[in-house]
Amino acid sequence: MDKHWTKINRSLQNHFSNYIHLGNPNLIKRYQLAKLICYEKDVSIEMAINQVASFYQIPYRDRTDSRFHQHFSIIPYPWLVEQFLLNFKTIQQNETLIQRAVADVKFYFQQLEQTPPPELAHESILLQSAFHALKKCWSSESSLGLFDFLKSWKRQSFLNYGEKYEWYFEILFEEIEKTKLEDVTLTEIKKKTISLTQTEIDWLRSIKLELENKIHFSTFPLSTGPKKAVLIEIERITRTLNRLGSVEPEI
Repeated sequence: MDKHWTKINRSLQNHFSNYIHLGNPNLIKRYQLAKLICYEKDVSIEMAINQVASFYQIPYRDRTDSRFHQHFSIIPYPWLVEQFLLNFKTIQQNETLIQRAVADVKFYFQQLEQTPPPELAHESILLQSAFHALKKCWSSESSLGLFDFLKSWKRQSFLNYGEKYEWYFEILFEEIEKTKLEDVTLTEIKKKTISLTQTEIDWLRSIKLELENKIHFSTFPLSTGPKKAVLIEIERITRTLNRLGSVEPEI
């Protein structure tokens, strides 16, 4: 039974990994990325939007720094390339990919000794559960696996049927608690990324230009200072360099 739960967990992890790797940015994210391109080179917003869209047609494994440079004709600064990594919040919803995940989940659960009641295993219920699991993942920035899906499935069951199937989920969770599921290995999803505001982007661009010209660094434009840890560290370094009064070439 342990191996069966592991298979279900791996199946969900693989499907959610493909959801990220094969997906496209949603409209808001696509526009934000296009504006980044416009800041880096003189192109229209329409052209930048098309370039961003075509970039995501490149297979995920081929989106290297060199390919990024070739595609956009922009130096692939780490902070810039990192903005092109998608997550569950910034990706365009793709029901087809989730339907594949749901079909596999249904297949595996029908092989259990205690198969799910037919109306509980209806495709619409499973789809709603999967999409809710994706939405819940937005705030935690974590990866998704079997346990996350079951919690959403249980919630959807309660919304549709009340406590009618509470007994079934008690059985499932009791079985899973006996099993040590493997850790999720979606490194791209687990990788910590930050979303930058326009003010933060403008500040980083000014530092880049000042670094190239070896001049005094700009302080953060807001009196409250940066809030993100990496930006706080950048400001600390620039203030130190300003006090020293010089910028070494190797920095």
